[in-house]
Amino acid sequence: MRLWPGLRLVGAGGKVQKGVFFTVSEVGERVSQESAQSFEPWELLKHIRLCSAITYASVVSLQV
Repeated sequence: MRLWPGLRLVGAGGKVQKGVFFTVSEVGERVSQESAQSFEPWELLKHIRLCSAITYASVVSLQV
């Protein structure tokens, strides 16, 4: 996945709460979000999804 500032992602659980939108503010050795939280790139990929990758099944589970 390519990351760039301004990219909007959604949390998938773990370190980024499931269903919470995440906007990338800086990309370098660490990836930062607008709320000043930062992650290693490999660590972030386990906890986020592209907004375009939200499926019906994952949306239904967010309503619970």
